[in-house]
Amino acid sequence: MMAIITGTPIWVWGILAYIVYVGIQAIKERIVSISKLFIIPIILIALRYNVFLSDYAALCGFSICGGTGLGFWVTTKNSGIILKEISSVKLPGSYITLVFLLSFFLLKYVFGYLSSAHNPIAVEYASVDVIVSSVLTGYFLDRGLYYVSRLR
Repeated sequence: MMAIITGTPIWVWGILAYIVYVGIQAIKERIVSISKLFIIPIILIALRYNVFLSDYAALCGFSICGGTGLGFWVTTKNSGIILKEISSVKLPGSYITLVFLLSFFLLKYVFGYLSSAHNPIAVEYASVDVIVSSVLTGYFLDRGLYYVSRLR
């Protein structure tokens, strides 16, 4: 286990630190501009661009749709206050962002390790990676779209 952790590139730990920072900020009530709500989904889509060109494209699309449904359900339950004059939203504090981002990081970490050390296992379970990543992408994408629609 120590060999896995010490063999991890430094930049991966930087990403983890940023994810923890963003997640901790999300625990507290805060005001966020609508455009900032699209940063996470854009990053998640950029990380998965190759899936859209693979045999998993349909599964990815279906999972993103499922994630948007999840995002809509969660966002309507915990909706924020729209601040039209500054194109922002006052979001209630929640652990959901921290949990989802850490889940995404852990999934990518495990599959990154499996791809390099045990590629047949990574290939066998690639659909799990696609489904979970796409659902989380859809969740964060819907959250931004929901507030854009409420702003209008």
